[in-house]
Amino acid sequence: MIRRPPRSTLDRSSAASDVYKRQARERGLLLMASGIYSNAIRILVPLVVSEEDLARGLEILEESIVDAAAEAA
Repeated sequence: MIRRPPRSTLDRSSAASDVYKRQARERGLLLMASGIYSNAIRILVPLVVSEEDLARGLEILEESIVDAAAEAA
């Protein structure tokens, strides 16, 4: 059984997703915020995406998250 943390400890802030989106946008990748609190990132990939484009998009996403984490530290 998967145990969820209590709701009171969940971060509902959209600040982190805003930073991820900004970092990705600066690198040419558009992301969309989603969720009730806009604290999640939605990735919309076309069905006809090439493997190269998909790999590059995921690289950009990873770089954005790593840079945002370093910026927050």
